[in-house]
Amino acid sequence: MKRIYYLLDFLVFYIWDLILGALKIALDVITRKNMSSPGIIKFPLEANKDFEIALLSNLITFSPGSMVIDIEPDRSYLYIHIMFLEDKEEAKKVFKEEFEARVLRILR
Repeated sequence: MKRIYYLLDFLVFYIWDLILGALKIALDVITRKNMSSPGIIKFPLEANKDFEIALLSNLITFSPGSMVIDIEPDRSYLYIHIMFLEDKEEAKKVFKEEFEARVLRILR
């Protein structure tokens, strides 16, 4: 039962993230001022199985404005390009608490 709740919680979160990301990118495209501040973060992974890492990487990449560009050979870090990067530490915290934690709760 908990997994169903966690899955529904993640779906609501992820759909909301997709909507906000798409709106942010659309706003950046239609306005004259360039609001993007692109950057790359080195994200430490708690996920250690191939499926967990692949799912997390795909979910991050499918979110508008972010893309996984590389993974360390020992699978300890992801390198994530973010279109609207304001604070690297805050971005790591969001990916850790919002994406990775929710994915691992569903899978484990």
